[in-house]
Amino acid sequence: MATLTEQIAVVFGVLGVCFAGPAAALFVLFRRKAKARQSRRSPLGSALLRSPRHSLREKLDGADHDLIWNLAWLY
Repeated sequence: MATLTEQIAVVFGVLGVCFAGPAAALFVLFRRKAKARQSRRSPLGSALLRSPRHSLREKLDGADHDLIWNLAWLY
């Protein structure tokens, strides 16, 4: 019975050693990513180069211009 307990302890020891390295690496990576996320600033807090919905406004203006041009050709 003692040998069975020793063998189980050895198996768990080997498994613990095998999983300790990757677990430590994952811990370091997640912690590093969380720290980088905290230091990142939101772009909405600073001055924006373009106003919100700028691209949408340009597309709508282009579509409006095309519609007016097509209507002009119909009449």
